[in-house]
Amino acid sequence: MLANPSRLWLSAFLLGAILAGGLLLAESHAGYGCGCRASAPFPNPVRAEADLAAADPQGRNAAAQRRAALAVLGARPVDISAWLRLAYADSLDHGGKLGPDGISALDRSYRLAAYASGLAPWRAGFALDNWAALPPATRQAAAREFTLAVGDPPRFHRLRRIARALPRGEGKVAAYLFGLL
Repeated sequence: MLANPSRLWLSAFLLGAILAGGLLLAESHAGYGCGCRASAPFPNPVRAEADLAAADPQGRNAAAQRRAALAVLGARPVDISAWLRLAYADSLDHGGKLGPDGISALDRSYRLAAYASGLAPWRAGFALDNWAALPPATRQAAAREFTLAVGDPPRFHRLRRIARALPRGEGKVAAYLFGLL
């Protein structure tokens, strides 16, 4: 039996305040809201995006793209745009085409979301541009996204513009077969 219940409440309150203060201090030193660089184990995805914009304004530096993607994924492992950025960085490393790591990152983005809404036209166009390298499961996921995009007219029209701009090749043929051209 407790001797004094009011002391128990006060002790619990003080312990909670101390723990909350400690967590706040740890987060601020880890990069949340203090203007610090994106750093592990608590990366700041917003800061990673700002650093990327400063380091790679043209979007052509594979290392900067990869660093930003990994910083965001460290905080939000289900961030589709970060997985796509990782795939894009891989394509920059391979002369515009996807290597095995890029294919894996693109596939992961499809496993996380069948339809990426605002990212759908870019992701689908990127998939078409790399169609020959994609495994069947990733092609099927991209095909589902083409079908889902029909119900989203503004994004579907953007996807059609992207498909029209593709160079000749398997991606252009796939775009034609899926009714994008």
